[in-house]
Amino acid sequence: PISATAQAAVTVAHDASADWDTKDVNDIDNVIIRNDATVTLGEFVEPDLIVNGSFEAPNTGSFSQLAPGNTSLTGWAIADAGQTASAGGVAVVDNFDSSVASEGDQFLQLQHSSGDAGIISQTFATEVGATYQLDFDYSALDFGIHNLTITYDVGGPDQTVAINSVDGQLAWATETLQFQATAATTTLSFKGEFFSGFWGASIDNVRVVKVPAPELITNGSFETP
Repeated sequence: PISATAQAAVTVAHDASADWDTKDVNDIDNVIIRNDATVTLGEFVEPDLIVNGSFEAPNTGSFSQLAPGNTSLTGWAIADAGQTASAGGVAVVDNFDSSVASEGDQFLQLQHSSGDAGIISQTFATEVGATYQLDFDYSALDFGIHNLTITYDVGGPDQTVAINSVDGQLAWATETLQFQATAATTTLSFKGEFFSGFWGASIDNVRVVKVPAPELITNGSFETP
């Protein structure tokens, strides 16, 4: 199926000096610069394709445990990791027990206190053959002398991140992976490894952006010689 979004042209007026990228402008819009305003052109940034990648919705105020099938974690589906006989899930954490997020106020524990780890997933639109970059931050919360693994998949074979022993909250680090889309949609998933309680592996600041194609033409603007 093919879908399209129709949008009418609008007039965007710059009445005072500002960065161009402080206002959304489409190529069909009418742009007016007046009152001697100075408008500078901002660099185009590829949009983040992930919804609620920093897990700010819902706002918990402390922490909130979400069981498989719960739909309140905006943008994400939740499932049981199936590592124990108990139902799993995840927990959204907001400054609980002096823990801090890597971005924003909240982060996600891939664990549920009922006794199993959880899986979250999100499907987003992609262009077949285009290259994308996934970045996410990972940590762990107060699980003592232990080693855990985060397993993630973004339309391809499983990838893993090993988390070393720690007592307290492990300092946040960043994982990066580039991948090529093979379909019009791609599904990203994260799975935790069971430890105990809702402690264990943490993720935050999940983002996917399209990697611009390299310029194949040399001297395309004929500036040389």
